[in-house]
Amino acid sequence: MAQRENYSVKREMEKALLRLLSQKPLTDISVTDLVREAKVARVSFYRHFSSIADILESLSEQAAELFVSETIPPIHSQDAQKWRAFVSFYFHQISRNPADFLQTSSILDESLNSRSQSKVGEALEHQPDPTMWELYSWFGKLGLLRTVAQIWVMNGMQEDLEEMVDYVTSMLHSF
Repeated sequence: MAQRENYSVKREMEKALLRLLSQKPLTDISVTDLVREAKVARVSFYRHFSSIADILESLSEQAAELFVSETIPPIHSQDAQKWRAFVSFYFHQISRNPADFLQTSSILDESLNSRSQSKVGEALEHQPDPTMWELYSWFGKLGLLRTVAQIWVMNGMQEDLEEMVDYVTSMLHSF
């Protein structure tokens, strides 16, 4: 029971930080703001984290694991239908909440990119000797996907979802 309670409190603090980040810059968020937003005791914060940066690290680790677990299968398969399905899902998720995507990607970008690269590298270690072309094209595809999505959102998502899926899928096939 205690394990479940701890997980819940930890998740509430992570969610609270994301909510606060949509309201003000990271540098203006205090532990007091965070525990008030999460509706938890200050001691609960320190039981799980030593700083707000620890929460960011936890969030970036989770995001990297999810991103990599969703991208490795289509990347490895080279299957056009799997790529299209993944790109469609990715852009659909972004279109549902573009502000959160920009907020979290700008704050977590460096950490998320580093962790994603590390996790992709770990996943590729289990592949039978990828060639130089395969190795670098996988990282290039991931970078292309994230960068195009960020620019699409920053430009106000003027193109419709299907246009973006078509464009990105065709770009990914050129790798």
